[in-house]
Amino acid sequence: MFYYPEFNPNVHGLKFQNELYHILTRQMAWESVFRVRISNGWREVITLGNLTIKQKTKDLIIGPTMDQDKVYLYEVEKDEHFKPGSPQK
Repeated sequence: MFYYPEFNPNVHGLKFQNELYHILTRQMAWESVFRVRISNGWREVITLGNLTIKQKTKDLIIGPTMDQDKVYLYEVEKDEHFKPGSPQK
């Protein structure tokens, strides 16, 4: 989404044209699926972005579209209760 306050074609026209061209000509993947896996001793805190997370596995992420301009955030933190050598959950 782009915002042009008080749009004036003489001032914003070239910027609008370049951004529209970029959006219409970039490569895009549709209905992408990927997995985020983390090592023992770490846990997922939050996942953000335009995506769906499969509730059964919680590591399978489905994105309606993927392109070079998308940003997804997968935040992890060290698990306080993890002891090295303990079995995986």
